[in-house]
Amino acid sequence: MRNSFLRKWLPTLFMFAILGIFAACSEDISDEIAIDPNKEVPDPAGTVQLSMRNSDNGQTELDQIYIENENFRGHEGAHYFTSLGPVNGLGNVAHIPTSGWASSVAVVPGHGYVAYSAGDSYWGIPQRWYRIYVTDYIVSTSGGIIGAKVKYQAPFKGSDEVIDLGMKEITLNTKGDTIALPFKNSGVILFHASTDCPQLSVAKMSTYDHSFLTNGIVITSEANNSDTPVEGTVTLTTLHGKKTTLKVIIAGAKPFIELEQEKAKVSAAQQTSDIAFTTNISADELTISGAPTWCKAELISNEKNNAAQKNAVKFIGSRAINQEEATLAASGVSNIKLRLTFSENESQKDRSANITIKSKDGKTSVQLPIVQEGVVLEVKRNKIGFERFPAYTIITLNTTVKNWEAESSEDWCSLSKSGNQLFIDVEATTIDRTAIISFKGFDTKITVRQSKYAVGDEFSEDGVEGIVGYIGDSVRYVCKKLPECVWSYKNEGVGATSTTDGEYNMAQIKKIPYWEEDYIAFLACDRLNNNKVSGWYLPAVEELRLIRTSHSYFQEDLWSSTELEESVNSAYCVDLRRGGAVSWRFKNEMRTIIAIHKF
Repeated sequence: MRNSFLRKWLPTLFMFAILGIFAACSEDISDEIAIDPNKEVPDPAGTVQLSMRNSDNGQTELDQIYIENENFRGHEGAHYFTSLGPVNGLGNVAHIPTSGWASSVAVVPGHGYVAYSAGDSYWGIPQRWYRIYVTDYIVSTSGGIIGAKVKYQAPFKGSDEVIDLGMKEITLNTKGDTIALPFKNSGVILFHASTDCPQLSVAKMSTYDHSFLTNGIVITSEANNSDTPVEGTVTLTTLHGKKTTLKVIIAGAKPFIELEQEKAKVSAAQQTSDIAFTTNISADELTISGAPTWCKAELISNEKNNAAQKNAVKFIGSRAINQEEATLAASGVSNIKLRLTFSENESQKDRSANITIKSKDGKTSVQLPIVQEGVVLEVKRNKIGFERFPAYTIITLNTTVKNWEAESSEDWCSLSKSGNQLFIDVEATTIDRTAIISFKGFDTKITVRQSKYAVGDEFSEDGVEGIVGYIGDSVRYVCKKLPECVWSYKNEGVGATSTTDGEYNMAQIKKIPYWEEDYIAFLACDRLNNNKVSGWYLPAVEELRLIRTSHSYFQEDLWSSTELEESVNSAYCVDLRRGGAVSWRFKNEMRTIIAIHKF
């Protein structure tokens, strides 16, 4: 009875023992724990309840797993266990720990376990994983512990996640190669590996202390004596059915060097740039030439495929390997990159060179043009407009220069800087004035214009009278309110479709014979052009939206000169009281207009 009990429950206990070890090592692999051990999780499908009597009371066995001296045990060398410690149930046992494995582990109620059985080919028992949860002890009538009540589920498939190799493709040496690829996943992934290429073989590997704690693969290729590369696919399928594929290329026998990019171009700043390339020539048979004094060039092995970088390979399949084999398995001579280290270019001119990678026998080579741009100092606003009041603005420079210098041509325009930002301050003025900001060593300039007017001031110069409506970086407007009128009496498209240039729209209208009879809003603005005054026009919709004045120039809808392209009988209106909200109206409706004049 005890033996059959143990055979039945031991695999489950074994699984919980493994999980217990995993919990004990959670500091290193805490990212593996997807299920909170303190949160109640339903029992997984296929859960079995079993009363396991110990070896002194009938020995109930579970696939050769049993309880002895209140410990889970199995056949020496064929069964291993780890404990997760206290958990809320069997469903909380969800991952396979990477450490804490032993041939026996204490049976404790409320604890979860993972167990591994290597199986027995003679008796037809397959390799198997179990997860186990101990619900309670079995106590005799005299009060002694004679076993345990457990829940288990088998086969346990471990963590349900996609295997991450960190790459989609790899190239192996033409002479035959062996390369170890540890998974990017933390912890242990249970999977099957296969390949469709006869010249490739793939085996599971482990960097942990037991061969069954798989966390990577080792790919071995046969020599390729053909000039043509051989391609194959390695497919990894988890026990949950999730697939990961890797394209494997066995390089052709003809030597080659292939860069992933035709040219390397970088900014003027000091920096390092890696240029990946594939080759079937080993790294120690390659040389570099042509590197200028301002760019150091060196060959670097691609570390992302180096299993020895993190942990040495300890097992390939079930076979333990020595350090020399581990180093061999971790090497991949085809995965190389050219590392370029550029010093800062302090000149405004670009500099260039050609770097050559070639085999030592000189038969195979490739050339990489490199360009380092000159220093840059650019501004998006090269014109800045101010009203008559004291004011400031901030300009952000696009520059690769660390210690740039700016200078103003006028004392009333003062400068300060912080990082790549330039602060421009102006004093109050009663005259129109201009300052030029220049940058030492560069042609870049900023023109600062300060007006003697402010938005809302009355304007009267050279016959132009009105209210200042806008002062910007590149343009200033005087505006004049005119009576309500229609846009036009005709419903036809006239090409006045510019949203930013009212003068263009005005010119389109004036091309129409006898336009004065039908296009009343334009006529009203043009009538201001008399007595040697010219330049008044009906603003386009975006020009009208710029108008800002405290005077009573506000109307629910002001006509713009912009008509709708998709509707010949409509034009755009702007409501300045609502922040320049745009709408459209029929051309024959009455609306207030504002004429504008640049100054």
